[in-house]
Parts: sequence; structure tokens; C-alpha cells
Amino acid sequence: MNKPATPNSFRTGPDEQGMFGIFGGRFVAETLMPLILDLERHW
Repeated sequence: MNKPATPNSFRTGPDEQGMFGIFGGRFVAETLMPLILDLERHW
């Protein structure tokens, strides 16, 4: 019998360092990045 697959880390949220797997700390569409950065500046 096959072992169950490991859970997809992108679906379980960021790790302890706030990273989504090897890709970094932001998991949003590229078209939203200007809005996300603007929100960060004003937060």
C-alpha cells in the first residue's frame, strides 16, 4: 500500500519564518502586488 502524500505546505499556511515553502513570504497574484505594497506602506 502506498504511503499518503505529504501535505502541500502552500495550503497549510506559512511556516515559522512566515515563508511559503521555498518561494518566500508572499503568496498573492502578481497583479495585486502594487496594492499589497501600498497597503504595507500605509499600515
